[in-house]
Amino acid sequence: MQALAAAKGYLTTGIGFSQASLIAQLTSSYGNQFTQADAQWAVDNSGADWNEQALKAAKGYLTTGLGFSQASLTAQLTSSSGNQFTQEQAEYAVTNSGADWNEQAVKAAKGYMDSGMGFSRQSLIDQLTSSFGNQFTQEQASYAADQVGL
Repeated sequence: MQALAAAKGYLTTGIGFSQASLIAQLTSSYGNQFTQADAQWAVDNSGADWNEQALKAAKGYLTTGLGFSQASLTAQLTSSSGNQFTQEQAEYAVTNSGADWNEQAVKAAKGYMDSGMGFSRQSLIDQLTSSFGNQFTQEQASYAADQVGL
């Protein structure tokens, strides 16, 4: 019962926990230190809507000011070193986040421009669209470059 109370407490924080990340929190030596079996039982009986938890996490990332594309937000939500949501839960969250992806591209572009590294229009667009970086579309990156004066 204590594990269930703890699980429900975490789920109400608004951070957005996946099943895997909640189990990790409940069993962590830095967290609650419940057994794996107790944590799994608590998660299974928590009544959580995992799509809604994914949406909470997505909205949290979108307010950081870092600038996430649809692809990079999905990757963050599903990452084994991130939130560990399923692909379907992440896609639900990204689709329902209400994000303005052009605005997110501008946030990312401003971050790069403020870094002091110096970017040409094309190098900024390349960074914003890189499969190793932000993964914005060409159109979103061009829009962002326009907005930051390149």
